[in-house]
Amino acid sequence: MNALLILNMQVGAISVSPCYDIEGVVSRISSLAARFRERGDLVVLVKHNGSRENFMPRGSADGELIAELTPGPADLVVEKTVNDAFYRTGLDETLRARGVSEVFVAGCMTEMCVNSTVQSALTKDYLVTVVKDCHTTGDRPRLSSRQIIDFYNWLWGILVPTAGFVRMRNAAEIAAE
Repeated sequence: MNALLILNMQVGAISVSPCYDIEGVVSRISSLAARFRERGDLVVLVKHNGSRENFMPRGSADGELIAELTPGPADLVVEKTVNDAFYRTGLDETLRARGVSEVFVAGCMTEMCVNSTVQSALTKDYLVTVVKDCHTTGDRPRLSSRQIIDFYNWLWGILVPTAGFVRMRNAAEIAAE
């Protein structure tokens, strides 16, 4: 079984700074999630609970998932408190209990939560596919959002995997399988 991990697609995360191609990213993630559900694969929506840093705290409007990515009845919603979606969330145990061996990673913020989760999934011996047109971020000092996205798409593509692989694929390629 496969799992699509959708990170931080929350009102506050995408409004902090204008995220690159947000409409396109949201549309592609939504379509990909529908395809995963059709195939009987798992969709996991990971929400950041920023209560500790007073950013997107649990129960706030900023902490809510964006309307376009409402969880389906069989979807999991996981709450995290740090960048890594696996850290003290039970996500690893849940995925293993369901027989998930490959995770597909998408979401917001490329250089923070998406990167941390990709790296963590690798150290847990998952096969990792980064959906290279389904993650986004905002401009940062000295780097545009496009530069950040391009850099991480390159970096993840050359990581040395632990037990499996790291693949970089577009949403359309994955949906066509």
